Formats: sequence, C-alpha cells, structure tokens
Amino acid sequence: MVAADVLPEAMDGLTVNLTKHPVGARVTPVLSDVEDLVIEPNSFDLVISCSCVEHVSDGHAFRETLTRIA
Repeated sequence: MVAADVLPEAMDGLTVNLTKHPVGARVTPVLSDVEDLVIEPNSFDLVISCSCVEHVSDGHAFRETLTRIA
C-alpha cells in the first residue's frame, strides 16, 4: 500500500501513526505531488484519490494524471 501526500506535515503524522499501529510494514509513505507520483501500469488494484486531482497545474496535467491512475 502506498500513501502519498504533498505536505511534509501529513507524511510526518502518517509516519508517527505507522509506528504506533501494526500496519506500518504494509504502508509505504511517499512525499509527492500527484502530478509527479510514479504509477506503473497494473501496479495497484485500487486507487483512492481524495482532494488531489483538482490541484493539478492545468487541463493537460489533469487528463494525464487521470490516465496514469486509470
């Protein structure tokens, strides 16, 4: 499982929580903007995106990001 966010504070909080709970070994925190996040084809069974694609830089980046997620 990958958890990505652009905010260092969010990743810091995630890292703290991962040390407190037994799921830590199953989660990989990634500090990245959704436009720069590497998503290899067929590497995920499910992608959940909350409040990120509306923050991409322009229409081209929006379409490209959705294509990579799909």
